[in-house]
Amino acid sequence: LDCPKMGVALIVLGQSLNPGGTPPATLLSRIETAATLWKQNPETKILLTGGDPANTGRSEAHVMEELLKRKGVPQDVIEIESQSWNTMQNAYYCWPILARLGVGSVTLVTSEFH
Repeated sequence: LDCPKMGVALIVLGQSLNPGGTPPATLLSRIETAATLWKQNPETKILLTGGDPANTGRSEAHVMEELLKRKGVPQDVIEIESQSWNTMQNAYYCWPILARLGVGSVTLVTSEFH
């Protein structure tokens, strides 16, 4: 049986932004972890998830994208999900993106309070 190779991805959960749209320490820590993991496995896609539940005018996912690019992660490995406002919606909106990418295995980047 010849099965196609399934991809792997990191899913980085967002965290509500501070007033003014700046990332809180929790989100910075998640980005640091994601960048480190990606550097160890550069074939991995990174799916950034989080909308703008704090109404800052910027989605959590797009803020994370900027931070990852500053850390040397190329745009072509980054995927964005910017509709979700909570963890349940993160999962709901990530599913079709993962299916489109052919991802069979994920590592969830989050914090201990999740």
